[in-house]
This record gives sequence, structure tokens and C-alpha cells, in this order.
Amino acid sequence: MTASLLAPKVGAFIYIPPHSSDSSGYDYLGGRATVVSVTKGISAGDEVPFVQVHGLPGMKHNWVILRKKQEELRARYGDKPFTRC
Repeated sequence: MTASLLAPKVGAFIYIPPHSSDSSGYDYLGGRATVVSVTKGISAGDEVPFVQVHGLPGMKHNWVILRKKQEELRARYGDKPFTRC
């Protein structure tokens, strides 16, 4: 992986956009979340890091895509935690 694709470490804070209705039927407000796991996966034929955050069990986020949104999400949410509605 190149330096630009390096994923955050477990325990790091990242920003997550809002999510509509997961399998449990809940909606989630965007905000700051804690990384609980980092794994490798395939996206568009390339191996990329996927991150999972506290509060969204089983949902993994493609870090290549999410990384590009961090500055915007940080400006939008600041210290507001990622929460379930």
C-alpha cells in the first residue's frame, strides 16, 4: 500500500458520514467514531484497507473513499460523536 492509502490505526478517531437504516432498522448520524478494526479487501480490483468503527458492527468502510471525505466531515461534525437515531 502506498503512503496515501495508509489506514488509521485501531483506536484512532475518524469521521463517518450519516447512514440510513442498517439491517437493525436504525439510522445513524454522521460524526467522529473510533476505529475498532482495519482489514484488507478488494475494491475495483485493487487491495485496499477497510475500516470498521465502534457502533457499526459488521459494516466496513473503504478507507480509500472515506479518507477523501475526512476534511469535509471534520469541518461538519467537529467533536460530535457518530450516533444512532
